[in-house]
Amino acid sequence: MKGNHEIEIEELFIYNLQESIAAHNGNHLVFVCKDFALGEGQNIYVLLEEEEGRERSVMLSLDTKQINRSR
Repeated sequence: MKGNHEIEIEELFIYNLQESIAAHNGNHLVFVCKDFALGEGQNIYVLLEEEEGRERSVMLSLDTKQINRSR
């Protein structure tokens, strides 16, 4: 299937999500979702938006190498 599809995935667990990240720093975080997998060559884009109607957001592009599945 080709094209982009927007879906909302509910997380089961989030680890190490921070309120803010200082400039020029990073943060590793973990989102655990039920029954989610990417096929070879597929990407996922994660959109993080500020709460309370603020205008800033960041979009993260993740590929199959960055998504781990456990069964």
